[in-house]
Amino acid sequence: MNSKPMSNEQIERRAKYIAAINVNNYYIEHHGHILPNKPSIIEWHQTVKDTTIRPTDIWISGYMKSGNTWLSEIVSLIMADGVVDRVSNRSISERVPNIMLAVHVDCNYSWFEGLTDPRITVNHLSTKYLPRFEGKEGKMIYIMRNPKDVCVSLYHFHHMMIASIDWHDFCQLFLNGDTIGGDWLSHVTDFWLAYSTGNHPNVLFVAYEELIADSAAMIATIGRFLGKHMTGETVANIATHCSLSEMRDNPAANMSDVMTRYGKPGAQFVRKGTIGDWRRHMTDAESALFDERYGQRLQALGLPVCDDLAAAERCMRAATGRIINHV
Repeated sequence: MNSKPMSNEQIERRAKYIAAINVNNYYIEHHGHILPNKPSIIEWHQTVKDTTIRPTDIWISGYMKSGNTWLSEIVSLIMADGVVDRVSNRSISERVPNIMLAVHVDCNYSWFEGLTDPRITVNHLSTKYLPRFEGKEGKMIYIMRNPKDVCVSLYHFHHMMIASIDWHDFCQLFLNGDTIGGDWLSHVTDFWLAYSTGNHPNVLFVAYEELIADSAAMIATIGRFLGKHMTGETVANIATHCSLSEMRDNPAANMSDVMTRYGKPGAQFVRKGTIGDWRRHMTDAESALFDERYGQRLQALGLPVCDDLAAAERCMRAATGRIINHV
């Protein structure tokens, strides 16, 4: 969230947003953050932070709507050695549970401690709410995506799951860090500064656009990171099963159980998944605001952002074969 004082317009827009998403009194504000309205939410955050990382743990992290579910399906199938039958009878929300599920069961954390190894879990929490991944204890994969496409996807997610909100208002809310996801730039920056350099061989950064531009190469990269050296045939099988078109048609991968329970009729968790869908939504002025808000900061961090598929493919053809490069 921005540190400078909010304008009256921002205060009004934020209040209108909270009222729209808070039909069942589900959210509260805590030190500028919008959190689930649970009596033990603050204690729960501390419980997660104090979690003992197991050597076989795989934690998938990333800001909301950055491709976390897609990456979860890929990781799940990699750990099943590419054998689809091992994963097809269980939904992705069972195979790779979101650690935020604890909030929905009165902050009971025992379900997570009771998971069998290897535990694979996904979350959208910021670094301050997570345990540190040091040395070789467990592995974490952080996924990031062009913030313009994240904003568009999060906007549609609100319409499917929470409330109808004006697009132009939502753009401003996102830029100001005033949505339920918090500030996108702070989320990305905190993880990058914490783990991109130094001795963190157990942390891998992945760009959503890399998975789009060359899914097979990235599946092989993720597999090697997880200790799985797969044949070309296995990689191709995973790439086919985890293609976005297959994900949309696969109830086990498309969060159908969650959408049936919480979403509006006909809602699809996996929507388009393309690079550059923001062009269909943003005005030139809104796009310029995003460039102004994030461009120089991301450049200073050494994090390229690809606005279209062609740019992503150019990056993947470069010497490193990656969009994101970290020591």
